Amino acid sequence: MIKSKPPTLWFFSAQIVFLSAAFFAIPALAIDLQPGEIKAPPPGLNVAMVSYQMSERGDLYASGNVASNATQIKASQLQLRYSHTFLTADVPSVVYVQTPIGYTHPNRALAAAYDNKSGVGDTTLAYAFWPIANHETQRYFGFAGYVTLPTGQYDHSNAPFNMGGNRFSYALQTAKLSVAVTVHVHCQPPALAATQATRGGPANWPKAESCCI
Repeated sequence: MIKSKPPTLWFFSAQIVFLSAAFFAIPALAIDLQPGEIKAPPPGLNVAMVSYQMSERGDLYASGNVASNATQIKASQLQLRYSHTFLTADVPSVVYVQTPIGYTHPNRALAAAYDNKSGVGDTTLAYAFWPIANHETQRYFGFAGYVTLPTGQYDHSNAPFNMGGNRFSYALQTAKLSVAVTVHVHCQPPALAATQATRGGPANWPKAESCCI
């Protein structure tokens, strides 16, 4: 087992800042998890991740048909994330910081009232830990907290089309993963085995007292 060093002063300071920001922030919706993020990572990793998102909305549907396409919103973001994994009293933990860069374009009828916006979005800080992390049985249970800082560009006259939200927000989340192992058992009745052997079937069919797993 890998032993962790005692938490340092920066770790306690980061927790105080994180909890203080969460206390005074506005609750947000749950954060979407990416594939594999529920599993506890090994300590000592430094990971940089880049992801891209693009969306286009606007068509109004009625009974499966387009009823109106007078408005359109195009948005694109490049998500930049840096993560560090470690142990907190032998409990797997991770912290990360994520900042988006992108644009949002209100088109068609919306273009007359709102401007296109681009630049840096709001920055999210996250801390997660797994009190249950068994790699052999694939059982994981973790907690995570997120604080979003209003670092993005915001123009009140152009709301709601901005890169930033102009407010602090937080989210708390739990996740559980338990991988079930399926075992297929095949047993051959002696009567069927004798019939198969008589008809020229395989001579090595399993007997009644032996099963193939």
